[in-house]
Amino acid sequence: MDSRALWQSVDCASFEGATPDCDVWGDGSLQTLSIGPGPAPQVVFQDAYASVCANNGFPATRYVAAGTGEYFEIWLFATFHKTGCGAFGNGDAQFLTMQFYRDAGSDTLWQDEDGDGYGYIWYRVH
Repeated sequence: MDSRALWQSVDCASFEGATPDCDVWGDGSLQTLSIGPGPAPQVVFQDAYASVCANNGFPATRYVAAGTGEYFEIWLFATFHKTGCGAFGNGDAQFLTMQFYRDAGSDTLWQDEDGDGYGYIWYRVH
């Protein structure tokens, strides 16, 4: 799986890759995912407006996370060790993991962390 690039999604629920629906959940903010080259790529996730930052009184509402990824067939498993509101270590620092499925036909990534069919669809930024 070669998913090197910059990806983006809208912070709204999407049921199995359908059009995102903020009435289910989400705030409509832009999310980006940067995936570096190689078998263990550097991965950076950003949410332009994160409710975890806004609701906890942090001056910055942008959430950032950086870590590494590991490929397994059509999956990318990302583990983030540096997180924060506006900057790493600023806010509720947490260990964060995400998994992404790549659909080569549509050149998209799908992220459904709890397996309920709702998640994020990520589009490659060209």
